[in-house]
Amino acid sequence: ERLARALDLVRDGRLEEAARVYRGLLADHPDHPRALAGLGHVLRSLGELEPAIEALGAAARIEPGVAEVHLALGRALADAGRFDEAEEHLRAAQRAAPGDVEVRAALGILAFRRGLYEQAEAALGAVCARDPSHAAAHLYRGEALNRLGRVDEALDVLLRAVDLDPANARAYQTMGMLYDKKGLPEQAAEMYRRARERSRS
Repeated sequence: ERLARALDLVRDGRLEEAARVYRGLLADHPDHPRALAGLGHVLRSLGELEPAIEALGAAARIEPGVAEVHLALGRALADAGRFDEAEEHLRAAQRAAPGDVEVRAALGILAFRRGLYEQAEAALGAVCARDPSHAAAHLYRGEALNRLGRVDEALDVLLRAVDLDPANARAYQTMGMLYDKKGLPEQAAEMYRRARERSRS
């Protein structure tokens, strides 16, 4: 019942209340893997990375074969800049769920964060082909193409990214830089304006 209550709170965006419910459940059942994983997800969303990593790590030790837990832990570790550990857990997620698109996307995004832009572009291109509605994969693929100097391809991919996620300020900012590279200042100015609008909202 408390687990269902916490999930309802998460769906409603009431993350701090959800964290309290998870912690109450864990006070009575310290090794409850779903409560640990749920708490880890919530804490990551709240920006509390180290407690999130601790909770998700405990869940992964209790249930080492669950792809979703390794995926969440890998993402939290990547957010904390702990890239080697992140890859270890993302690979564990991939072994548990070899065809999972979210795992493949997370590995591609991790490659981008490590500066492995060709690897990131290839991995995320495969994700975009398989799931054309994956906004994050399009964003990071566009960013990787930008870093590789493939300006027109980057613009095409980022235009798709903002179709999927119109509130994404980062995509508009990068498109502004790409239009600048192409010598199109009016289009660049419009992209920067949209980026500012979305950053304020």
